[in-house]
Amino acid sequence: MKKVLFINCILLIFGLSVFGQKTNSDLKQLQKEIGSSAPITANDVSFPASKPIKIFLAIKHNKNSAKDFVNWAAKWNQENAAKYGELQIVDKLEDADIAAVQFQYGATRVVREEAIKLKVGTVQRDDDNINKKDKFVLNSIGNSNVRAESSAVNLKLPLYSYLIVRDQNSSWAVDYSRVDERLNNKIFPELLLQSAIEDRLKNR
Repeated sequence: MKKVLFINCILLIFGLSVFGQKTNSDLKQLQKEIGSSAPITANDVSFPASKPIKIFLAIKHNKNSAKDFVNWAAKWNQENAAKYGELQIVDKLEDADIAAVQFQYGATRVVREEAIKLKVGTVQRDDDNINKKDKFVLNSIGNSNVRAESSAVNLKLPLYSYLIVRDQNSSWAVDYSRVDERLNNKIFPELLLQSAIEDRLKNR
């Protein structure tokens, strides 16, 4: 519980974040950052069932974050390997089943935030002689009651996080991705990837 609350606090400290950074240019930059000659796709992929899971680390924005990731993997193996599977850090991408990647790229990142607004109405009713107003959503899709909006947001000093999984044909597929606005150097962004890996290990 404490860890979940801590990670939620981290997300608030990060400021703005956007999931799903998997455009062609994003994937090309990711491929460049990890030095992969194999293509990286946005295709759906299953988390590997192999034991141990061999993981390549490309935590490039901060040496301490990379070291903390190694320490986390060692702690995971002590406490959870018997039940959920062991993690083995490997030095070469071609030896890995998955790769955890974090890097900073560019001074700003323009992203778009999509939102759908629904018109909310009220209705009067009497229950037990008490006058109440119930809120309800007008669910007429395709008319003025439903409106989609999009706004552009600038993320400063964007930090990209990816969890990629080796596909059957030796290419790579993105299983988790996000970009955050990096506000300061007192945060621990590797916790985001660690949490994603833990969830997948426990649910495979």
